[in-house]
Amino acid sequence: MNIADYDDSSELIIVEADQSSAHSSPVTQSSETFKFDMEGGPIHAGIYQLVQFGGETAMDLSAGDNRTLIAYGKHESDNQKWEFSPLGAGYSIKGMHSGTYLTCETVQMNATIIATPYPVSWSVENISGKQEPTVRIVWPNSPLAMTLISSSSGTRVKLASVGQTGQEWAAHRVGELSTNPQPGPGAPVVTQSTYTISSSEPAIRVNGGGNHPTIVINSRDAIPESGELVFTSTTTTVTKIDRNVRK
Repeated sequence: MNIADYDDSSELIIVEADQSSAHSSPVTQSSETFKFDMEGGPIHAGIYQLVQFGGETAMDLSAGDNRTLIAYGKHESDNQKWEFSPLGAGYSIKGMHSGTYLTCETVQMNATIIATPYPVSWSVENISGKQEPTVRIVWPNSPLAMTLISSSSGTRVKLASVGQTGQEWAAHRVGELSTNPQPGPGAPVVTQSTYTISSSEPAIRVNGGGNHPTIVINSRDAIPESGELVFTSTTTTVTKIDRNVRK
């Protein structure tokens, strides 16, 4: 859905509403929301690059199998960018290149860290006393953490006992979580021809139908100054079944 900017006219026309749910004017989030808590708290939700060995070696999703986590020279590609999102008491860690989540083959010493379609929750601990935000990533309720024992390219990231070298990951923030994700493939589209928008005032109306209705806003007050204007429609499918009734 495309939304035009305000002017001094009495109407704002919104056209091309072709999704089952559309958002505009998303709430902007202050950068303070994502500031690393240097007093001992975990990192906040966002996208990070995890580096070690003087900042020259990064955690990398192997291009060989798109599954194994390895050491590789730091670069700007998405296979070195990781999205941390709250999940239970910890965080899921999703690769921006593949959309898969970090987990381990088994919960034991020297188990390889891999990426799969299924999110798991990691315990992310702040390591204090560092010049830059640094974390240790631990398998919950275990003494095992993500460990990189060498900066040599191709070295696998594995689980090892907490306290060993190679567990201090400098967390370089490189992006923020999307507050208004785009619909993925297969997302439903509007198919109904009748639309109803609830409003205490006749500030919003919909003209036309089908997949391309026109939404008319008669008042500036219909859109919050610093919030969201959300249009939601539903799709109803009616299936007619013929039955042969024997007398």
